[in-house]
Amino acid sequence: MALRFRKTIKIAGVKFNIGKNGVSSISIGKKGASLNIGKNGIHSNLGIPGTGLSYRSKLAGSTKKQKNSNKLTKSEQQQIDFEYFIQNSKADVQLMKLCFLSINGVDIYNDDVAIENVSIDNELLNKFNALELSFNRAISEIEFSGDTGQRAKNKISKFVFEIKGWLDSNYPNWESEKLKIEKIIEKHATEQQEKEKAENQAIKEKQFFTTKFIFLFIFTFFLPMIFCWFSLQKKYPLWFKVISFSWALILTFIVLNKEK
Repeated sequence: MALRFRKTIKIAGVKFNIGKNGVSSISIGKKGASLNIGKNGIHSNLGIPGTGLSYRSKLAGSTKKQKNSNKLTKSEQQQIDFEYFIQNSKADVQLMKLCFLSINGVDIYNDDVAIENVSIDNELLNKFNALELSFNRAISEIEFSGDTGQRAKNKISKFVFEIKGWLDSNYPNWESEKLKIEKIIEKHATEQQEKEKAENQAIKEKQFFTTKFIFLFIFTFFLPMIFCWFSLQKKYPLWFKVISFSWALILTFIVLNKEK
């Protein structure tokens, strides 16, 4: 039996998922809208907390997997492609359900939303749930059978298109809602990526400044008459300026006394 280790550490709103080999993934964002960065790529997540309903979208793939794809056997590559197809199909259905709920007045962007408090036609809701259940059952049956060929993909696609056709019949403009949700997800993901980039840049600048400051401190100690003038820059603290020039004056005083 393999030994597994997993721990989650949250720092400044960022969750670090740690396994036995180090950090396995990073989650950024709040509950209901987050960005996940891991070995399988970058994914954005949008969902309704407390309902189990979410939409997961892949923004970037895994470079490692792409590099190793040539080393896989045909059956292994087919299995990977099929798993990717299933994940995309599930994401499509989840997105369609988010559209269905949003059209029927559910605020899918609100963390405190409660579906039971929203008025949705029971017949429509039951029909959508039945279509979704059929889709999930089809996936379970296919995964159990081990079939990863085109026939299995066609069977799953049939249920996806059935849900899409039902939405087209009952909500002709539902795809405009889909575009709206996708834009919000994309905007959130972009903001998170830019925020992360800015934070990383700030960390790098801080590390560079710290290294530069340490070297200047050392050089000022040995050659204060030359390097104390660099401490006059605004970015250095007042205490460093005082110490630098004080040390320069002390050494000057010592040298002059020796000459006498």
